[in-house]
Amino acid sequence: LRNADSEEDESFFITMVLSRRFWVVGALVSVIPFSFFHTLDDLKKTSALALIFVFALAFGIIAYAYDLADACPDGSDDCLGEIVPFTDVPTTVSKLPIFVFAFTCHQNIFPIVNELENRTQERINRVIFASIGFAFFLFYIVALNGYHTFGSNVRGDILLNYPENGYITTLRICIAFMLALHYPLQLDPSRRCI
Repeated sequence: LRNADSEEDESFFITMVLSRRFWVVGALVSVIPFSFFHTLDDLKKTSALALIFVFALAFGIIAYAYDLADACPDGSDDCLGEIVPFTDVPTTVSKLPIFVFAFTCHQNIFPIVNELENRTQERINRVIFASIGFAFFLFYIVALNGYHTFGSNVRGDILLNYPENGYITTLRICIAFMLALHYPLQLDPSRRCI
């Protein structure tokens, strides 16, 4: 027989592990060492890993958009909303903060320029246009295919639209790691300024 104290301890442990705060604090503690590297170049392996996670998400969204996987597993089309080619101006403007937030690493340009070999204005411009162009292309593909899959029913967190299965859970874990790995990139310029 188990006593009440061990049941309470087990209940507390389960509650703690299922808590969002536990995982946020754990992720923060795990990425703090990466935030104190001397150069952004030292973060290239973590950035490459985060980029792999982004590609996994994009591939998953494309797979569902082109029916390689079933977005509505119950067989109904209840998850599909109306698809309209154009929206009105107020609706478009209301989504602008999401678009702006997608490009929030612009403060990293100063350390990137400082670490760029053979610095010329032409090379700096190429880095800027390539990074913004690549990010825009990736966001465009994800947004277009997510909207193609769910129409007006698409949510801000697109993974909430998809069915609960092992693949989507894996994508959620990938996104959690990607978000955790992006904090050192955000903290590096702040740390340097301080």
